[in-house]
Amino acid sequence: MANRNRAIEASRRLDPGVTGTVTATAHREEADRLLRRLLQEWDYVAIWKPAAGPLGTIPVLNELQVFRQGWKTAVQPLEPDPPPGLP
Repeated sequence: MANRNRAIEASRRLDPGVTGTVTATAHREEADRLLRRLLQEWDYVAIWKPAAGPLGTIPVLNELQVFRQGWKTAVQPLEPDPPPGLP
């Protein structure tokens, strides 16, 4: 199955030593290629799972781990931002 059919919605795990800002624009870019381009400064693991799609089973990004080279054990869950108005 072509990677362009992959959705990118996942839990995120991050090495606290990874710092930086990623800004990009993508239009019909394959998910794997997009991740490689966005995360070229770091190592990462993308974990995909099958999900039901309108035309059958499609791979969906389940978890994304981003870490410094050789620091895979440093990844921690990335907490979502609190809703506006909460500390």
